[in-house]
Amino acid sequence: MSRSFAPKAPIVVIDEKTGARQLIWAEMDANATGDENVNLLIHPARTSEGHTYVVAMRNLRNAGGRAIKAPKWFALLRDGRRLPKVERSQLGATSASSRR
Repeated sequence: MSRSFAPKAPIVVIDEKTGARQLIWAEMDANATGDENVNLLIHPARTSEGHTYVVAMRNLRNAGGRAIKAPKWFALLRDGRRLPKVERSQLGATSASSRR
């Protein structure tokens, strides 16, 4: 569990309100009935009522071992850049798609 706070931890959970990383542990679902439906279970040590938590996973790879690129919207946020206006809210995204 102490690896939760490692600088390059593959999974991080952050309290959106405070920005604090959370103590977690992760495991593959031992109850899966086959390789095609194995889930990754991420367990926080504790949470605070009314807080929102962000889960980020790094260095993801597909079944063939190739790196999975971050979606454009996530890369913008990760790199400290602003999202385009239409992507800043679900309402904006809905309005934009309805004009097409």
